[in-house]
Amino acid sequence: MRINYNVSAMLANNSLARNDMALSKAMERLSSGNKINHAKDNAAGLAIARRMNAQIEGLSAATDNTGDGIGIIEIVDGALSEIHDMLQRMNELAIKASNGPLSEGDREMVDLEFQELADEIERIGATTQFNGQNLMDGTFDLKGYVTTYAQQGQDYVMQPDVDPMVTVEYYSSETPYGLYTCSITPEVDPVTGELTDAPQVTLAGYGSHAWDGEITGEANEDELTLRSGDEFEIRLVLEKEPVQGGAPGEMQFKTTYNNLMLDLTGVGSMTVQIGANEGQTMEIRIPPITRENLGIDESNLRSRDEPLTAKEEREYDANPEIINANKAIDEVAGAISFISAVRSELGALQNRLEHTEATLELTSENMTESYSQIMDTDMAKEMTNYSSKQVISQAATSILAQANERPSQILQLLQ
Repeated sequence: MRINYNVSAMLANNSLARNDMALSKAMERLSSGNKINHAKDNAAGLAIARRMNAQIEGLSAATDNTGDGIGIIEIVDGALSEIHDMLQRMNELAIKASNGPLSEGDREMVDLEFQELADEIERIGATTQFNGQNLMDGTFDLKGYVTTYAQQGQDYVMQPDVDPMVTVEYYSSETPYGLYTCSITPEVDPVTGELTDAPQVTLAGYGSHAWDGEITGEANEDELTLRSGDEFEIRLVLEKEPVQGGAPGEMQFKTTYNNLMLDLTGVGSMTVQIGANEGQTMEIRIPPITRENLGIDESNLRSRDEPLTAKEEREYDANPEIINANKAIDEVAGAISFISAVRSELGALQNRLEHTEATLELTSENMTESYSQIMDTDMAKEMTNYSSKQVISQAATSILAQANERPSQILQLLQ
């Protein structure tokens, strides 16, 4: 028997220390509910879980973003629904005004309501907002620009300082984004300087976009609409320039536009982040809702200061009031078609966003389950382990006490 080194006590003490450490870990897991509380518990599992948790939090934020996108579309669709109703009423008024028995005074009263409705459409388009941002004033429409270029061999050199007198007013979503070289020769009345007929147009792709299809041009007021069948359209606005040698303030359209570079950027739409990773976005395009964009900026049910064509004089017996009313019917019909197309596209986007929201929630649910398997404590298993360690710890404490009593037994040898 030895008294300087109580090996039995040392063994019991070491066993007690190990069990006490295991018991502390079990208590930490039971109290926190986490299986991994420190990197030392499971280094690889912690790294995987942290990355997975970031993904889960990102999915939650993306779900909120998707809800915002749905809310924006619902606001715009609600406003467009009212505009639809107003256009239907304007169509009724135009049909009423096209009736020959109406007097000029009657037609003026009908036109008064017609103009008020048109102004209200303009106001709604300018003031509809979400979170302080205008939605229907063109802020979130696709952007396009026009510059000029000089060709040097096989390359094109942009010359943005040279004013091309042309702006991109609109282009459809089907139009391939990119750069296009363009030349326009519009038909211009030599006396009035106004556009009189469809222009001659050449449009060619530049860079990654090549276009070999037939392009048709259509003139309307100061606008040129370039179409490729039913595939896409680009609407350009031509600006006027002073007439050389003309009276002060006299303006006219240029007769030739060469070396134009149309830059259809494909950006400008509202970008909604609908995923937890970079690039997982959706674009919501909201075109400007204005009288001009709807094609009713000049619509009225009374006579306009413009000459009648021979065909109009024959068909309507030179009755400008009825001619205007009939023109308004056609213009309002075009506006209704435009609003219908916008609502249809927004409705499709809303359906897509609702499916996206459901997918995000399902993905988050499944990923949370996987995260739980890595991080969460199995309470039943940990309680069993805790009880076992507690019993062992109590036994080790008892054994240590007995081991500490053993050296005192040497005193019996001295008796």
